[in-house]
Amino acid sequence: MFKRTIIVILVISMMAFSTAVASESGFFSELAQVEYADERLPALEEIAEPIPPSSLTKNGITVELGQGYYEGNRVFISFKISADTDLIELYEGAPDAGIKWKDFMENMIIGEEPAHAADEKKQYDWLDGKSQRWLRAPSCSPRDGLDLEDGTYLDTVGGYEKKQADGTILGWKECIIPEGKEADLLTFKLTFCWYTMLRFQDYTTYRETIESSENDSITFTLNRNHSFQYLQGATQAASYKATVEVSMGNVDMKGKVRVISPEQAASWIAWQEEEEETGTDVISCWNLYQNGELVSADLYGASEVIGTDEIVFEVLFPRMNDLNGLSLVPEYSEGGEKPDEAIILEPVIQ
Repeated sequence: MFKRTIIVILVISMMAFSTAVASESGFFSELAQVEYADERLPALEEIAEPIPPSSLTKNGITVELGQGYYEGNRVFISFKISADTDLIELYEGAPDAGIKWKDFMENMIIGEEPAHAADEKKQYDWLDGKSQRWLRAPSCSPRDGLDLEDGTYLDTVGGYEKKQADGTILGWKECIIPEGKEADLLTFKLTFCWYTMLRFQDYTTYRETIESSENDSITFTLNRNHSFQYLQGATQAASYKATVEVSMGNVDMKGKVRVISPEQAASWIAWQEEEEETGTDVISCWNLYQNGELVSADLYGASEVIGTDEIVFEVLFPRMNDLNGLSLVPEYSEGGEKPDEAIILEPVIQ
């Protein structure tokens, strides 16, 4: 059965920006306006460095880096891709019969899809299913993750892209630097793929493929922030013991909660595997409170069982200017939050 692939068409024209413009554009700030935006973006807007004018243009497509920030073992960057619908080439009839189509769907008219940007509208209006029509659209997308100068790949753990009405793309990435690769000054590389998308509406049959592709990269260098504050805490509940260690830089609070309980570990595994009810209400995550008021739900929600009696929860919250009255409250899979099991967070004296 055909699995439909939604491919974002990024048609781009060249635009030159000075360092001042890149700074004023506030990519992180604009991305913070997206519904359900990452709560850390306003902080990134304040502390990220404008990356010196650095852009690449291929086939009329221009990509530009905006801001960057490096702290601990993570790096954050923002980027922009600007659009021009004039780059889309439209043709009546059918393309070369020798084209190998990657995806196709019968009884599907792409022109009936809702258009959310100018480039999509031009394509969808053209491919209306009333005849044979096709188009060639120069496009571009960033590779997932980043690379260090020596080729080390950095996994992406956060970020997203926002497409505006005119087709412009704003995006950001949060990537992890492998242990042992951190340094006070690092050079990073963001790779983009330029390609040409072919779309063919053969009456009510739709086809698409990538005609050609070419990779190229932009390099940039960032200094590492060393300013951190640390918090810790512990609690003893009826069915478990828990400890937490958290570090806070200029972007967020990040740490681990270790829950020791054979019963919780076994039930957590069963819950994750969606087995039958175990009879135990399992801790699913930890939320941040200040003076009894919810500040933020855990942004990561990542956890794993270690051995047979330990669950490790990775927690992530926005940066806090005031560290007084902070606590982590467990949220259970069935019973919700239990404030009486809260772990009080105390600053660690360095």
